[in-house]
Amino acid sequence: MFFCMLEVMERERADIVNCLISKTSAAAVHPLQSVKKDRLKVKVYKDPLKAFMEERRIQTGSYARLYKKKLLEGIRFEPKVRYEDIPFAVQVMNKAKSLALVSEPLYFYFQHPESFIHQPFTEEKARDYFKVMRLVWEYCQKNCPERMCVVRRFILNSRFKMLTNQTVRRQKDKDIQRRIFDLVQTNVREMYQKKMLSYEGLKLKHK
Repeated sequence: MFFCMLEVMERERADIVNCLISKTSAAAVHPLQSVKKDRLKVKVYKDPLKAFMEERRIQTGSYARLYKKKLLEGIRFEPKVRYEDIPFAVQVMNKAKSLALVSEPLYFYFQHPESFIHQPFTEEKARDYFKVMRLVWEYCQKNCPERMCVVRRFILNSRFKMLTNQTVRRQKDKDIQRRIFDLVQTNVREMYQKKMLSYEGLKLKHK
């Protein structure tokens, strides 16, 4: 994986190289297969932040990517908060000048049934979700204000919809669900007043 992506980075002169992932588990272990580097399909995006927002094959997580070292200068993961990969990805993509997407699953993502992401959705997780949404908003207001409309549509609105869906799907306790939705109601009012969200874009169904 590393050498394939490094070769793509050098050949395409890309700041970031992203490959597709193959999700796996202990019950389904996939043997590693040799990859013919000359047959890799690569698409280069000259606007990485736009691609990150619109191209669903480019995941939010920081894994399955190769970054140029200089790109990460001054960028850090937000401490003591979950979903910290969201604001990190936005900052990196905004700073990058080009991104190369390898249309091949070079990265195997192990899904543990008891991992954080598979645990019930809680009030604490909801608070962290709102926190990273505000971090994204604050960063984009300062560093790319001309993109606020698309950031609102593709990142903030979509993340809000994911939050509500996670509450329904991953929290079966009705009392906890109610407390989370009370928290949602409080936050969405403030976020709408600050134009962080748009009501017309808030539909509960999300892929």
